[in-house]
Amino acid sequence: DQPNGGKGGAVRQGVLRASEEGVVYFVDADLPFGLEDQRRVVEGVSAGTPAVFGQKMRGADDPRLRPLLREVASRGLRVLNRWLLGIDLEDSQCGLKAFRADLAKEIFAQNEIDGWGFDLFVASLLARHRIPIGVVPVALQSERRPTRVKVFSASFGFLRDIFRVRNSVKRAALQKSYVTKAAVGATRSRSL
Repeated sequence: DQPNGGKGGAVRQGVLRASEEGVVYFVDADLPFGLEDQRRVVEGVSAGTPAVFGQKMRGADDPRLRPLLREVASRGLRVLNRWLLGIDLEDSQCGLKAFRADLAKEIFAQNEIDGWGFDLFVASLLARHRIPIGVVPVALQSERRPTRVKVFSASFGFLRDIFRVRNSVKRAALQKSYVTKAAVGATRSRSL
């Protein structure tokens, strides 16, 4: 009987079991993004960007599902991510990401974060090594159920994870350059 590794542990196991070549991508288990958005994220990697993240479009959240307290907490965490982890992304937690398979395997083999902060490790390691992150605007599907995330406990968990990620990224290293000709000079996140 193995202990629950959380979302980060589940994604890590899936990535490490994936093919050695091509594109590896994952989407949240409740499939909140349509097939067209998933296809565009994968195509971004196929076109030469080593990593492509979905970014929920503004206004995509139903205001009833995104109360003021949650919005304030989200903005505060983005500031901390930028300041402490070097992550220059509007939506590091979007549950739709794609990578070159070799890059994904190298990153996730070193990712020790099992909880929600596993995304922060990925984005911070990419930023540290100046590997470009493409950004594709994506829309939440309308039938998505309301979130059950509790703002205060989730915020404290993210704060804990930020410091764990910061220490973990300092120990991690990527063995080769993943900057392709198509991505040269675009080492910050960019829209695709």
